Parts: sequence; structure tokens; C-alpha cells
Amino acid sequence: MKNLFDKAKSKKEESFCLYCKSSFIPDKRNLKRGWGLCCSKSCAASYKTKLKHLKGVEKIRETRDYKLNQLRI
Repeated sequence: MKNLFDKAKSKKEESFCLYCKSSFIPDKRNLKRGWGLCCSKSCAASYKTKLKHLKGVEKIRETRDYKLNQLRI
């Protein structure tokens, strides 16, 4: 019998982390919540900090890319 974590990762879509650019397989339940864009909590926190310190055009570009990644485009 599979446990819950195996069932959550049964969807084998590889994604790329927004912060470290490594490939990983996110959980289905996190994708439904709009999460699963970073490979770990530390990368997610670092990415949020990076967004906070960007200015001008760079911030606009990063937020646009973040929203597109949430939509999986």
C-alpha cells in the first residue's frame, strides 16, 4: 500500500525551481494550492527575499515570471 507522500507525487511533471533552477517533482496537493514553485522551503524563502530587494524593471520582470510559473505556462 502506498503512503500519502507517494500518492501526492504520482503526477510525474518535472518543474524547475525559481531560485536554484534545479529540476524537481512537486506534490500534486501543493500544485493545487498554488505552491510547488520552489524545490524546498529554504529556496522559497530565499526567492521571496530576492523579490523583496529587487528594484524597478527587475522586480516587474520577476513578479511576471512568478505569476506565469503559478499558471504553469
